[in-house]
Amino acid sequence: MTVVQPPTRREEHPLRALYKPSAAPGLELIECPEPVAGPGEVKIRVERTGICGTDLHIESWDAWAASAVNAPLVIGHEFSGRIVELGEGVTSLEVGALVSGEGHVICGTCRNCRAGRRHMCKNTSSVGVNRNGAFADYVVIPASNVWVHSDAVDADLPPVAVDAMVAAGAQQHAVVEVGGPGIPVPPGDVVPVSPRRRSPAERAAVVAFGEGELLCG
Repeated sequence: MTVVQPPTRREEHPLRALYKPSAAPGLELIECPEPVAGPGEVKIRVERTGICGTDLHIESWDAWAASAVNAPLVIGHEFSGRIVELGEGVTSLEVGALVSGEGHVICGTCRNCRAGRRHMCKNTSSVGVNRNGAFADYVVIPASNVWVHSDAVDADLPPVAVDAMVAAGAQQHAVVEVGGPGIPVPPGDVVPVSPRRRSPAERAAVVAFGEGELLCG
């Protein structure tokens, strides 16, 4: 198993990071050196973050986390911020741009990547799971993983775009049939639904139960 190291030193200005120090429950708020944007990478000053269920699994260190996470590392993968540094060879992005990031980092060289099936990369690593993540003052990710947003966009919105992308991707591959089986959904989960209606009169519904409320769509 590859151990993820704290961010690489560049300057003597420490940054704050929410750190998983070992393969055990809990997190630590630490100070660590400022990271470096390597070739093909971008350094982003983090302004907003979202807490994903993945982060809760990592904090509690359940069976999934123990099997998937390379501790120690900085966690977090839902974020938005401003580019502060471009690594060597990055020409398609600009310093100061409002951005968020795709959390799955691919190798680009395996058979699936070369065939255009990048979502099936056998060497995928995940921001905040297998490499240092975004619960820090800065995060470094490949330029190809950066999503640029208009300055007119509220900075609170891009972090939830990760959930929207997951839902949209699932919707492309799954179909919910009217009258078919359903799945109870806990509060806060994102549910992609693509119903095939047998007639205009038929409807599909998604129901999520929360404390004191019933949400239907």
